[in-house]
Parts: sequence; C-alpha cells; structure tokens
Amino acid sequence: MPDLATQIDIKAPPDEVWAVLTDFAAYPEWNPFLRELRGEAVEGCSLSLCIRSKRGDERQFWARILKFRAPAHLCWQAELIGGGLLRGECGFALQVCNGGTRVDQVVRFSGPLAALVRGNMAQEVHASAEAMGQALRARVEEVR
Repeated sequence: MPDLATQIDIKAPPDEVWAVLTDFAAYPEWNPFLRELRGEAVEGCSLSLCIRSKRGDERQFWARILKFRAPAHLCWQAELIGGGLLRGECGFALQVCNGGTRVDQVVRFSGPLAALVRGNMAQEVHASAEAMGQALRARVEEVR
C-alpha cells in the first residue's frame, strides 16, 4: 500500500511547532484523531496512544518512537494487529518554509495484512491525518 501523505504550512517557526507536536500530554486538548498520547518524547521510548475514528470509536495501541530529532523529525510505529501482522508508522518532518514551517506527515502500513488497508479505511486515515494537521496549525497559531 502506498504511503498516505499530507502537508500543511504553519505561520510559526519550527521550534514553536515542535513544542506543540511533542507536548504529548496536551494532545487531548487539540487533536481530533490522537485523543491520548502518553510516554516520554525520547527516541526508543514506548508510547500509549488512543485513536478515535470518525465514527467515534476509540482504540488503544502501543507504539515506539523510531526517530526523534528536534526540531525536525518525529516518527513512531504502532503494532495495530499483533504478531507483526499489521503495523502503522506515523512520521512528521518540519522544515522552514515562507517564513513559517511546512509540516509533512506520512502514514504507512506494513506487515502481511497491510494490503487490507485500502479504500474507505485509507481514505479515513488520510482524512484524519489532514484533520490533525489543521488542528496542529490552529493550536500553534493559538499558542502564539
């Protein structure tokens, strides 16, 4: 399955965007998709995350931070179906752009069941990633 990618420009420097993106405890205040993200913002650490679907269903997962390079790269991978059958990876890349920050978000699935994430499910994940980007921009610009 191809990666699902979104991009958004935020009128703030990368360090301000990074501060919001890595303040995991505040996610319930602004993030419509990741309703809970607990754990230390350090490469290699485990995270507990709760994802809310468009229907309002919530699912809990465990993830590990694969990459943490302030203030430019954050990536974690979650085991969505045990035994490595389906993993989801979510990555963010921040770069200076037009006096602000461009945030690229990529979601990719891997494992033997990754091909099942197509059609409506892929559309929902993409829409959720876009909503998260919009909410991140609103939060960063609100905090400024």
